[in-house]
Amino acid sequence: LFILHVSYHMVIFEIHSVYATVAAKLADQVSGKVSLEVDPRVSHDAKLVMEEVQELARILHDNGVEVKSKILFKIPGTWEGILAAKMLTLQQEFGCQVTHVYSMAQATAAADAKVAVIQPYVGRINDWYRANPSKVPRELETSNYGVNLVKKIYNFVKKYDMESKVVAASIRNVDEAIALAGIDYMILSPSLIRSLAALPGSFGPPALSPEGAGSAGFTPQDVRGYELGECAEELLKASVTSAGATVDKVEEVLANTAIGNM
Repeated sequence: LFILHVSYHMVIFEIHSVYATVAAKLADQVSGKVSLEVDPRVSHDAKLVMEEVQELARILHDNGVEVKSKILFKIPGTWEGILAAKMLTLQQEFGCQVTHVYSMAQATAAADAKVAVIQPYVGRINDWYRANPSKVPRELETSNYGVNLVKKIYNFVKKYDMESKVVAASIRNVDEAIALAGIDYMILSPSLIRSLAALPGSFGPPALSPEGAGSAGFTPQDVRGYELGECAEELLKASVTSAGATVDKVEEVLANTAIGNM
């Protein structure tokens, strides 16, 4: 029992060290910031999220990284995760990126927390509604719900002069990328980037802009709603579970290595 207890803490330390070492190497090679994901298994405990970030920050600092200017701590968008991101942002001035965002409720809470980046997922949202067609809101039956939600988040952040940036993830095709042109950031696969580069002519004015956001309308529910909705609840749970399973596998490999070296 003593050996298992010791090896567990060795594994956690090794996981933190591996993550921080890789992030430090990347931070030394890129001009911008590096996103480092917090262990998703603690995302329902704000105190543990904060402790995880503080530990990673300490190791990064020991590796010579200017943490507050070079690192974004990527935190799942649970209510506890957003609370932790708020405290880390406002009290300790760490850069936080709230990920696994599937609803306006998460996005507005993250923006209110003044996090650096909000990350919604276009394709995953569309996948959920295609699998649950009876639950698509009537006004969205013939539209791309994932794109519409990301546009709504962007317009909210810009209309109300929030400090957060919005990064669109899980973009599956050229049409979605063009529909979100003008957003702060988007994550695209190499093949999609090549497809966009091969398009003839110019794209014209971007679909999104701070000026255009000024005319966007929002209901009180949009701005201060606390209901995730079934889509967001299911996707958030699935995302955190999947990400946690990946960490479990890494932990198992490192545990076997640690025990083998005893």
